[in-house]
Amino acid sequence: MNSSHIKLAHDMGIKTVFTSHLAGIFCARGDLFYKNTRPCDGKIRLHRCMSCFIQQKYKLSNSSGLIAIGMNLFIILFPWIRRYKPSLNFIKYKKKELNRLNKYSDKIISISKWMLNAYALNGITKAIIACQEVSKNNVEVKTHLYTKNKINLIFVGRLYPIKNIELLLE
Repeated sequence: MNSSHIKLAHDMGIKTVFTSHLAGIFCARGDLFYKNTRPCDGKIRLHRCMSCFIQQKYKLSNSSGLIAIGMNLFIILFPWIRRYKPSLNFIKYKKKELNRLNKYSDKIISISKWMLNAYALNGITKAIIACQEVSKNNVEVKTHLYTKNKINLIFVGRLYPIKNIELLLE
């Protein structure tokens, strides 16, 4: 799924709640670890993200920054190239997807504090964190969002434990 599906649901008057469980929504590498040296804050920055991605994909630690400058400059000077090689523009696409999710989702649920911070750094205003009630010994007792009398639900995703479908159904 991408933001086009959320927009379509929005246009049809269907309320949507979006949640992501992976760093790939912010990170081209998918791990939010800048050039294998330190954790990344998740803010999408064209040059920094492209340089980091090049470093990972092509193992070019020292020259990844220069190559990223060249690629970004190439895209700016020859914008028509995006039609033939859209992968050159995938960092901007990530930012565009986040903005469209923010525009067309009714709520964006963050599963953690780091993800909530990354949403905020990227200008996403609809992100909220799932509430957690914690006992005195720091064991999670119950996680909840909000309750209503009746909810019609369509879940789109893999039935995989990390998706936490049980929480959604509860």
